[in-house]
Amino acid sequence: MVLSDALNENEQLSEQVQYAGFWRRLAAAASDFFLCGLICCISAWVTDNILGFKDPIVAGCVCLTIILLYKPLFESSPWQAPPGKLALGIIVTDMQGRRISFMRALGRGLGMMLSKAIFYGGYIMIAFTQKKQGLHDILARCLVVCKS
Repeated sequence: MVLSDALNENEQLSEQVQYAGFWRRLAAAASDFFLCGLICCISAWVTDNILGFKDPIVAGCVCLTIILLYKPLFESSPWQAPPGKLALGIIVTDMQGRRISFMRALGRGLGMMLSKAIFYGGYIMIAFTQKKQGLHDILARCLVVCKS
């Protein structure tokens, strides 16, 4: 009895959820790519001109840190999405619609590297899966949904 109630509740939840599709997610990713790049350029300039670290390795390490932490910090925050996704009205959740932890968001980010490494096939999956999940979403057990 309890199991059937849980299954019915899960079906009702999935009927109410609108999954973010491929093109919307691509537009959000492009926006976030631009914003993250802008932040990296500003941080490199600050590192060089204001902090006085003239070594390009230092600026590179700062930029790499920003790139690795940009999405996980936003996705695990109360906003549940970086600015590009928020602007398009989409957020990242776990399979029950809750906010994800920083470690899960970081794992999702690492999964994106795998999605890219297989010739972006992990991203192309978004267009063909029932819940619009990429490989990185499936591995991290996450959903990208339209914010209600």
